[in-house]
Amino acid sequence: MCCRSSPPLSGRFIRRGNCRASRVRGDFVTWALLLLDDEPTVALRGPWRPTDLVKIGPSAEDLRDRYEYHLDFPGDALNAGCSYERWSRRLAAGSKPTIYAHVATEAGKPGKLALQYWLFYAFNDFNNTHEGDWEMIQLVFDADDAQQALGQVPVEVGYSSHEGAEKADWGEDKLDVVDGTHPVVFPGAGSHANKFTEALYLGSSAEAGVGCDDTRGPHRELRPAVKTIASEPSVAREAFPWITFEGRWGELRPAFFNGPTGPNLKTQWTEPIEWSEGWHDRSYAVPTAGLFGTGATDLFCTGVEKGSRALILLLRSPSLMALLIGAVLGLILGALGLWGVHHLYASAHSMGNAAAERGGYQELTHFDVVSVFWAVVLAMLSSLAAGLYPAWRIGRVSPAVYLKSQ
Repeated sequence: MCCRSSPPLSGRFIRRGNCRASRVRGDFVTWALLLLDDEPTVALRGPWRPTDLVKIGPSAEDLRDRYEYHLDFPGDALNAGCSYERWSRRLAAGSKPTIYAHVATEAGKPGKLALQYWLFYAFNDFNNTHEGDWEMIQLVFDADDAQQALGQVPVEVGYSSHEGAEKADWGEDKLDVVDGTHPVVFPGAGSHANKFTEALYLGSSAEAGVGCDDTRGPHRELRPAVKTIASEPSVAREAFPWITFEGRWGELRPAFFNGPTGPNLKTQWTEPIEWSEGWHDRSYAVPTAGLFGTGATDLFCTGVEKGSRALILLLRSPSLMALLIGAVLGLILGALGLWGVHHLYASAHSMGNAAAERGGYQELTHFDVVSVFWAVVLAMLSSLAAGLYPAWRIGRVSPAVYLKSQ
């Protein structure tokens, strides 16, 4: 089943970004994955270790049925700068933005049909920066098959946004439709969370926390090319071998900085109607006017960004993380100790213990700048000292032992 004559997705795609040296802020046009074919700057790595190289410049055929492999793009997802934007624009130069259409039904959900449009970007610049980014929108029809759907309008539309999607009924005010057939999509700058209108939104996910999705202008309007992935799996895998790829579309990284899995591993690929039943009704915009104005809004978004960068720094530097954790624990334990001493002698004083009062212990049971400083220093030194002995011991072992174990 295919839907080649169905109306293609259109609208204001892609906010023109502003790439900064400290962090990518720009956007990347959704590409045709054909651009990755035999591209010498892309590596396919194996499932054994992140550094295992299978092939430089893999083709779509090389991705067929690969399980737990991953692609590796040029750049460092935790210190991106402008590298991914430059690379993406170099690959996409002269080509038309492309999206992938897929018609899906679901067993147990008769009379419903989903038309999906999948978008691929080179890099995700939300809190959880990572290589590769798959987003999508879905139109739901009251129809049994694609032929029947062609004679009617959708009943509702869902735009992916982080881990979920926001919905709109067809004809609802927030849904802008061009020529009666082309829904307009506003991708967030960097995050690519799809929105119905231009605004500054609160974005959140269980993995990446809270951040800002900015769909404000200036914009440029794109009407991407549409390639249809057949509903019949055997036909789809012959035309698009990469749709069987069961790995990561980006390098492996700690925690939630991993590259994403592809459409075929997403719930909505095989259960589109059940997935649509969990869509939320609205997204929440951050106030940009009123008492606090844009200054407070920018402060919030900047604070979230800085917090994200701090988390990245800690993940990249386990030793620094250990030192900071040690410092915090030192402060907490010191504060608890002083609190205990203070209450002990306060109780003695309330009972008329003159010796305790003359001792002036209460003056000593509080933190000042000097005591905080030394508490942090001592906690960090103790954490460092605790790690020296294991490091010294492992340094005395012959490397051959580890080489043999690998």
